[in-house]
Amino acid sequence: MSDLTLRPQIKALQATLESMPQSRDFEASVEHFFGDGTYSRLMRLKADDLIVGKTHRLDHVVVVLAGEIELACVSGTRTRVMGGQVFESKAGAKRAMYAVTDCAVLTIHPNPTNTRDMAELESALIAPEDAP
Repeated sequence: MSDLTLRPQIKALQATLESMPQSRDFEASVEHFFGDGTYSRLMRLKADDLIVGKTHRLDHVVVVLAGEIELACVSGTRTRVMGGQVFESKAGAKRAMYAVTDCAVLTIHPNPTNTRDMAELESALIAPEDAP
């Protein structure tokens, strides 16, 4: 399966979600944490929330702390992940995430400059949307 198997579908889903009036009101609950050389983000979603993540430049770790989520990745993989599971997310990953139940998801990213500036972090960690 090509690494780009689901990219067009996930981008189409993202465009559809962004065009919906209720998407302007949606904001996931997010907390930010910083360690020496790391940046972690805790996101809480309610059951039935559907989001499309950004394309990550670097490998990172994802920990589903609680709940149950369905993931579809541009690589073509589709997975159900339960609370307590940990997985590696490779550079270039972009996913659609559906919260089957209320859930909490922690991502742990490298932060080599130890910056706490969110714009600087986003620039270092997230690829432009027009990237392949």
